[in-house]
Order: sequence, then C-alpha cells, then structure tokens
Amino acid sequence: MGSADMAAISLGAALLLATGAMLALALRIAGAAELVLAVLVLAAGTAIGIVEALSPVHGVTRPGLLGGAAVAAGPACAAWWRAGRPRPRAALRSSARASPVIALVVLAAALAALAQLVLALLVVPNEVDGLLYHLLRAAMVVQDHTAVPFRPALAGDPATMDPANGELLVAWTMALSNGDRIAALVQWACLPALGLLVYAGGRALGFAASAAAFAGAIAVLAPEPLLQATTVQTDLLLSVLVGCAALFAVRGVRARSAGDLVVAAVAAGLALGTKSSAMIAAPFVAMLVLAAAWAARTPRRVLLGALALFGTGALALGSFAYAEDVARTGDPLGGMTVTTERDFTRASPALNVARSAWSVFVEAPGLPRVEPLERALDPLRLALFSHMDGSYYSTPTAVRFDVDEDTDGLGLVGLFVLVPVIAVALASPRSGAHRAVALAGLGFCVALTARSGYSPDNSRLVMPGLVLTLPLLASVAAHRRVRAAVAVLAVAGAVPAVLLNPHRSPFSDPVLIGQGRVGQQLVDYAGMAEMIDRLSRLVPASTPIGVLHPPEFTYGSHPAYALFGAHFDRRVVPVSNRDLSPRRLHALGLAGAVVWWPNCDGPACRLSLRGLPRVWLGAGGEFIEASRERA
Repeated sequence: MGSADMAAISLGAALLLATGAMLALALRIAGAAELVLAVLVLAAGTAIGIVEALSPVHGVTRPGLLGGAAVAAGPACAAWWRAGRPRPRAALRSSARASPVIALVVLAAALAALAQLVLALLVVPNEVDGLLYHLLRAAMVVQDHTAVPFRPALAGDPATMDPANGELLVAWTMALSNGDRIAALVQWACLPALGLLVYAGGRALGFAASAAAFAGAIAVLAPEPLLQATTVQTDLLLSVLVGCAALFAVRGVRARSAGDLVVAAVAAGLALGTKSSAMIAAPFVAMLVLAAAWAARTPRRVLLGALALFGTGALALGSFAYAEDVARTGDPLGGMTVTTERDFTRASPALNVARSAWSVFVEAPGLPRVEPLERALDPLRLALFSHMDGSYYSTPTAVRFDVDEDTDGLGLVGLFVLVPVIAVALASPRSGAHRAVALAGLGFCVALTARSGYSPDNSRLVMPGLVLTLPLLASVAAHRRVRAAVAVLAVAGAVPAVLLNPHRSPFSDPVLIGQGRVGQQLVDYAGMAEMIDRLSRLVPASTPIGVLHPPEFTYGSHPAYALFGAHFDRRVVPVSNRDLSPRRLHALGLAGAVVWWPNCDGPACRLSLRGLPRVWLGAGGEFIEASRERA
C-alpha cells in the first residue's frame, strides 16, 4: 500500500470508530468490555448504512466512503454533546491477578491473537471460499461502486444471492486501501471482540471477573476462531454479532436500558444481513431475552420498545440483500441448486444431529494421530456414516486431526470441557440463567443441523450457538486443578492453529510468507498464475474483459476474483452463454471473455465454443476474442 492508501484506510477507520465511540457514550453503555463491543457494533452499523445510502447513486468509492463517514460523524458528535459529553467511566481491570494460570491463559490468548494479526497482514486471503465468492462479491462492489449485486442472477449463487454485510465491510477495506492486503482484518477484529464478548457474558451470568476473563481467553484460543481470524469468511463475524445481540438485549431488559437495546438491535440487523442462519438464531436469542425479562419483571412497554428497535434494525441493516433477491428471483433466500444442495447429506433429523455432533466435537486438530483410539471408535463412526450418499464429502475419519478453517471447532476443549459444562448447566436447578444460555446455544446447533444435514463444515456453521454457551466456561475457573487442565487443552489446540494453518503457516510447503501476492493467493490453483500472465500479455490490464458466469451456479474450479489484479486495474464483467460471440462481446465494450468450462449438468450448461476465435490460456481457461469491427 502507498502512503495515500494508508492515509485513506487510517482516516476511514478513525472516522468510523469515532462515530461508534460517540454513539456508544451517548447511549451510556456501562462496562468497559461492553463499551468496546458497542463501539465496534455501532461502527460496523455506520459502515453498512453508508454503503446502502451510496449504492443507488453508485457512490461506493474512496471519496464517497470517506465523505459518508465524515457526514455520519456529525450527528454522532451532536448526540454525544447533547447527552452531556459523557466519558468512559470504567477501565478494563487486570482480572488475571487472582491466579497465575488465568494470567498465563490471558497472555497466551493475547499472543495468539497478535500472531494471527501478523499472519493476516503477511499473507493475502487465499482460502477457497474467500476467492470463489467472498472476495468476488467485495471486488464487484468496489468495481461497480454499488452494493446492488451484479448480473446475471443465479439461484443459489453465494456471490450474488447471499446476505453480504461481511463482504461489504471487506469492500470498505479494499476500496480505501486499493487492494486486499488488509481484507482479513474484518474477521481478525472479531477475535479480540470474541474474548470481550465471552468475558461480558460471564459477568452477566454472575461469574467473578477473573473467571470471566479465563472463559474469554479460552474462547480466543479455540482453533476455529483463530483460523477464521485470518480469512475473509463470515462465520466469526456472525457469531460475534449474534452474541452481541443476545448480550445487549439481556442487559437492556434487565436494566430497562434503551441504550443497550439500541446496540442489540444494530447487532441483530447486522447479523441478519451477514448470513441467513441468523434467522435460526433469532428464536433462541429471543428465548434468552424473555427469560431475562421474566426474572427481572421487565414492563411490557420495554419489551414492545425492544421489539420495535429490533424490527427497525432488521429493516435498516439486514434486509438489503433479501429485498434484492426477491426483486430478481422471487425468493428472499436466493434459491438453491443441485450444487448447493449437495453441500449437505440429509437423513432423519436425529441422524443429522448425531453426525454433526461427531463432526464438531470428535477432533484433535494438529495433534499426533492415535491409531488405537481411531480403531476403537471405528464401529461407532461407521454406524453413523456408512450410509452417507449425495455429499461432496466422504465418510470422515474417526478423529479429525487436520488443521483447517472450514472444519475445525473448539479442539479438545469442546468435547472434554464445554460439553460437560453444558450438561451441568442443563441439569442444575440452581441457576435458570445458566440453563437458558445452555438451551439457547444447544438449541441453535440442533435446529441448524437437524434441518440442513451433515457437512464437515458444520463446525464453523454452528459457531454462533457455541459462542452463546462459551461464557459458561467461567464455571471451571473456580477449581485450581480443573482450570490448569483446561488451560493445557486450550493451548494444545491453539499452537497448531497458529503454526500449522494450511494457508498461512510459516512451516507450510511451500512457505507463503515472503512470496508475492499472486503466489500467496493462488497456492491452491496450479498453473493459474501463469494463465493470468498470458492473459496480461494478450490484453492490457486496463482493458475490460468478461468472464463466463454459468447459467447454474456451481463451485467453480477457478476463482474469477484473480482476474481483477492487485489494485482492481482490470474491469471484470460476468457474461452468460448467449454473450459468447465476438460481436456481442464487442457491443458490451469488452476485449473478450475468459471461459472456464462450467461444472454443471443441466441442458443450459452445455457450451460449445466451435467456430469462435479463442486463445488457450492454460489452467483450463480459454479467451474468446471480441470482434474488432463495429457491432
């Protein structure tokens, strides 16, 4: 990044955070951790609101975003001034003094988060899902200066149909920095936020500050949050937003605090606009809120006000993509295809849940294989998975030892600590709040997997539910030997997640740190870097080109995102089968179109390039040249 790019991203971040801070102070959010979380939620809400406001006029540009952030800071400053210019009244105290073990766990969590920040900055986003649709969606926003999804519309296409708040936040970083070097910072910011969220949740459940800090640190050290923090995926973001919606809503109804309810409504709207699974979380968050309201005897008018705020948040910050999907396809969820349905293997709801539970909890990522244990578990594994059919994924191993941001969960802490803690909370008659938290988190996981079926990706898909239960981990901090054992398990999961990340590891083969951007980003796509070099020699980087968008969405074998270039110098336009003629491409103002053969089976997917002027690019790609005559 150049100095102008650094200045733009720094100014944009400062304006958004200042706006979030002034609004959070004006709303009189109590508690240091809660104040930081509120600042982040309100800053993100401001960013999404600016993009939505600028999109109709194609104003999502660097000047537009910075101007919008400056304009938004004005009313926030006025609100803070009218509220009496309140200042933060609490500082984060050192909660680790009560125990050396807690102090070491908190330190380990801080070091792990710092290590992931370094990796996120040294290696550009390169995970498969990020390249195939998360970054593609963000790049289209930057290129077209609008969040309105690009055409043609494909049922089930996550690049055009999925809720896109996560990608819009990534687009902020890309538009201001003129590249994708810092795109992963959106998810990375959610890693320390997760620790603060679990800490605040533990305090709300009545645990001591030291115990809550222990739970927050254990959450940060979990493999899946650590691995997701270096990606542009959206599961960690969604989990933090769902958790914030629950935390601030419970605080709001307990204390009759309108400020907390406003933050909860913003978090809920952002979550709805991030992934559609937020809709599954909604009834379980509502269950927590109603349980808290019942215990606190909250007046009905407060609950009705909270409902109105949540509705406003959903409409303002969560409905944009759903409305677009309805307008383009008639389906608010964008539809499904054979390809997207094959992501999951479906059986009876009970078997779906059992398979998913095995996938989520029976794991030891990055640790040495224990073959006798695997052989002992094989009969049960085969009983669960032997009749799988129709999934992209084969029957899993008895114990998952691989380190992967899609399939890892909470490591050994999940099975040996969180599961017993949830069981105790469900069985204990003492605390209704603990039972409600356990039921809400467990209910989300069961509802999601019973409906969708089994996928090895379920570890990340159920993360919002697991995050709701993580504050219960504070209950183990009171026992000296138990907390020491839990600390060992947590660190044992965190070290491989940091050092063996398959896309960023300093010990990977090849070593990606120090390589150029293209080498880092296309490490999983053999020959594609050479293909892009051939394309650049054939067509200047400043010349617009098309890329075939097949009529039925499939997970393509090559990421179209790589065609944009490091600084989005090349305009990339999706084209359909009927556009693949020299005259039509010329009429569209394109130099030609890159074609990767579509990996779909329907009649509309049959493609013939016979008679068309084309150049073989390598890596399965061909370039159809546009006519140089006037169309």
